[in-house]
Amino acid sequence: MNQNDHIFNESIIRNMREGVFTVDRTGHITSMNPSAMKILQRDGTVIGQTVVNVFFDGEGNDEFCEAILAAIYQNAEAHNEIVNYRVPGGVRQLFMSTSYLTDEQTTVGLTVVINDITELNELRDAVKAMEKIRALNAELEKRNQFIKKTFGRYLSDEIVSTILETRDGLDIGGKKQDVTIMFTDLRGFTALSEKMLPADLISMLNHYLERMIEIIFAHKGTILEFIGDAIVCVFGAPLERSTRNYDAVACAISMQRDMENVNGFNREHGYPSIEMGIGIHSGEVVLGNIGSTQKTKYDIIGRNVNLASRIETYTVGGQILISDTVRQALGTSLSVGKIIEIMPKGVSSPIPVYEVRALDDLQMPDETQHFRVIDPPAILECCPIDGKHMSAHGFTAELRALSEKQMLLSFKPPISDGELTPNTTVCITVPAGTVYAKLIGERDGLRLFHITSGSADDLKSILTQG
Repeated sequence: MNQNDHIFNESIIRNMREGVFTVDRTGHITSMNPSAMKILQRDGTVIGQTVVNVFFDGEGNDEFCEAILAAIYQNAEAHNEIVNYRVPGGVRQLFMSTSYLTDEQTTVGLTVVINDITELNELRDAVKAMEKIRALNAELEKRNQFIKKTFGRYLSDEIVSTILETRDGLDIGGKKQDVTIMFTDLRGFTALSEKMLPADLISMLNHYLERMIEIIFAHKGTILEFIGDAIVCVFGAPLERSTRNYDAVACAISMQRDMENVNGFNREHGYPSIEMGIGIHSGEVVLGNIGSTQKTKYDIIGRNVNLASRIETYTVGGQILISDTVRQALGTSLSVGKIIEIMPKGVSSPIPVYEVRALDDLQMPDETQHFRVIDPPAILECCPIDGKHMSAHGFTAELRALSEKQMLLSFKPPISDGELTPNTTVCITVPAGTVYAKLIGERDGLRLFHITSGSADDLKSILTQG
């Protein structure tokens, strides 16, 4: 089940024999399925009303109502009991089970599961009645566990709370809202995945995602989806937050700082080191429930989402790039490094993005590169990547210096900036495999490339060649 599926979608509640309804911590009814309406002889008009107003409307229902109110205000995990409930023509006996819905150890509501057991009292065989009660209890417990498990699959407590505590929480549709969007991606992961055993690849990816998810939640982020190794998340939704830009950048720095722990785990298990790029942008989006009654997803759409995604594609491993909108929102609390002009698809003129260095006292990891001079230089054949396709025209380059993640190249014959523009990715074939690198600037009159797939060790296989 996708983490953004709704717990109370029609495929779950409409086919349940048990009655299910939810009450928020203020005593208002937030949802009620058809079985509950039939058992309690109520209709949809009760949604949004308080338990007191709905059930304290006549004699005979005090016990039922008091049991619900007691469950709301007590600190017990859950409890089961049999209560009387009066309907026209008689009194029903209901087996009622309650369980709490919590958000970060704070109770946000109550789930009530009921079943009409009036017929059991009419049975003369007490043994059969007890057996049926025990079976019913076991069935209700399974339903309760199912509900809890389904809630737990949401990747944001705020999404769950929004569904439970708002009358239109399940409605298909959306609204406009200012949010901050973050895209992350592992560099060279596709090529890396082709070299690893499936079990090792999943183990490595799951550990990485587990650590990143924990950090995102700690900074009040809402994860929308995983796209392979990529994470898409938003800050300031579904609940609006004035600190959303600060939260997003602080989260991104914390994620980059934690990559050392991720790679420590990888080294211990014989996995390769990995690098992550992060892009952040802020602006108005349309957010809400997208899909149909059969399949629904909480998501955001709009040009600002697309721009955030495209900013991320310009990053190299270990880098965070933010838009000017985010930079201006953070003011003097933000320290940036170099400014890069990018020309993403759909933009008519270049736009600046900024490399994050620090946010107040939270510093990016030290990425100082220690270059080794290659003398004599090694000869490389570099083929630019045009979009997703390899260019038919390549360049001959000399490898002049090499660090852990970067290399300095000169070209023979010399080539102009127009022939090899910034952020261009080149493919280099060496005996040890294929290396991809992105042009990120110049240093000492040489072109500076950051290795995005493969490693410096792969390039060392050619250093004995003249």
